[in-house]
Order: sequence, then C-alpha cells, then structure tokens
Amino acid sequence: MVFIIPWIVFVLASSPILGTLSNEQVDLTQHIYNRALASSIDSTKFLKLIHCESRISFARGDYRSETDTYMAHGPAQWWKSSWDKYSKLYNFKGNYWNSEDQITLAAMVIGGEKNGWRNWLQCGRVSGFGL
Repeated sequence: MVFIIPWIVFVLASSPILGTLSNEQVDLTQHIYNRALASSIDSTKFLKLIHCESRISFARGDYRSETDTYMAHGPAQWWKSSWDKYSKLYNFKGNYWNSEDQITLAAMVIGGEKNGWRNWLQCGRVSGFGL
C-alpha cells in the first residue's frame, strides 16, 4: 500500500479528486493497479480510464430521460448487457454491483482483446489506449 499513494499522485496530479480520495477509493485504486498487472495492461492508462468513467467510485451513467433510468453503473460504467456478455465470454462469476468485480472484468476485457478498450471508447482514447 505504501507504493500506491505516490503512484496515484503521479497519475492523477491534475485531478481535483486527488485531495478528496476516500479510503475506499484508495483501496479500489490498489485493485486497479493489481488487475492491470495481472492482465498485462498499462496500469496508468487503466487508472486514467476508470477515473474518467467514474472518478473511481460506484457511479451511475448514460441516463435515459425517456425511461428515467441509468444504463451504466459502477466504476467501470458497465451496461448490464455488456457485463453479461463478457462475464459469459470470460467465464467470470463476478457480481455486477461489486466495484472490484467491475474492475476485474474490465481488465480481463482490455487485456484479453486486441481492442477491448473500445468498450470505453471516449475514456479509452482520453486515457491513451489506442495510441
């Protein structure tokens, strides 16, 4: 855990979230780092992607006014249909509502597919994937 704090400061230096990270967000950042290493993906790009998607929290996104619902949830902003598809593809038995499981599956997809990062196209580009 000692190493993770300087790394977070380095990667998120310009982010306003830096001074307000909760213990849960620091723990989740450690998980992001570990999953990136396990999946052979760039940990800095992966943290930036998750930060872009959710500010490293269990967020709701992709609001649909016609149904008054959010289509994406969690730190990786998974749509339930995409979660189900990739969970089956990778034989992953995680929980959609669990932040660490969301990170784990995202790392599996990004590390396991040539253009897996494209599931998070905008934030993937901003984070440096595809360059």
